[in-house]
Amino acid sequence: MNLYLFPHEISKLNGYGIVVSEDYKRVPASEIDHFVWYSYETANDLIGNHFFIDRKRVSMSHRFRMILQNRPGTEVTKKMLDRLELAKSYSNIFCGDTIFYRAVREKYPKAHLQVRFHNCFYRIAIRRQELNISLDHKFSKQLKIFTRLEKEIFADANTTPIFLSTEDESFYVAETGRTNSILWGVGVDKKETPKESLWPITRLVYFGGVESHKKKSLDQFISHIWPQLRAVYPNLHFHLFGYGSNGYHDKKNKIWGHGFYDGNGWPYLKNGLYINPDIIGGGVKIKIKTYLENNIRFITTPYGIEGYDQKFIDDKTAFCAPLDQWHEEIAKIVKESLEK
Repeated sequence: MNLYLFPHEISKLNGYGIVVSEDYKRVPASEIDHFVWYSYETANDLIGNHFFIDRKRVSMSHRFRMILQNRPGTEVTKKMLDRLELAKSYSNIFCGDTIFYRAVREKYPKAHLQVRFHNCFYRIAIRRQELNISLDHKFSKQLKIFTRLEKEIFADANTTPIFLSTEDESFYVAETGRTNSILWGVGVDKKETPKESLWPITRLVYFGGVESHKKKSLDQFISHIWPQLRAVYPNLHFHLFGYGSNGYHDKKNKIWGHGFYDGNGWPYLKNGLYINPDIIGGGVKIKIKTYLENNIRFITTPYGIEGYDQKFIDDKTAFCAPLDQWHEEIAKIVKESLEK
């Protein structure tokens, strides 16, 4: 009998849910196995032995206490697991996120654990130090907390880490000297797009939240890249959709912060170029999978494409360049789209 713990409900609405869905399909589960779901939705039609920890009922005071202990605010505790009717031992245990590791290790100290990494904050911390990147206090604290947790997992020889990207896996090998890890990447169902379906580019589009390190990336784009593009293409508009994006609204400079998007489909799909100005990387950006599968024209930094096959960068609908070269690259992409 095996135990599988998942950190989110199966969903197509966000990156977390998409990876959980793919992992759930991968695990060799049987009807006698036990499943733990740390999720916002507890109603389900899943068949088998399923137990639920309701994320909505995890109090802010609990999260605050965890952070004070230098632990992730969302980390699962042994006490949470003890409330569930779990077995005294299992043949195999799969932790679908690092936030399960400490609780499961405490409850099953001798068990071999598979631990899924949705990110590798340890690698981000090293990269931040090497590149001397300044980040806001909130993300810096999160980086420190998760790096500490990941170092514990790296040091535990009785675990098998499962990574999303070859870059994260290579970092693990370099840090530990062990080659026992597994790579479970993100599948991409790429479809061909008729050439005539895309129009000349008149809009740049950012789709996603504007929290912590993402804000740093956007600030660099708006302060350094956008003015140079506006000088060449004064009629170009920049639209942002997602949490916190309305704070960037600047009508004078043709920046439109819309907040959450509640429309159908994708805004400015035909005449837009979506941007992913990632300056620090780590893990896999699920939005890139969405762009590729929906034939959305986009540009990303090399950090943003980590975990994906480079063959997808076709310089037709998918473009990649370092952020400090974006003013030239985007100007070229826009120019070519206007000439077609």
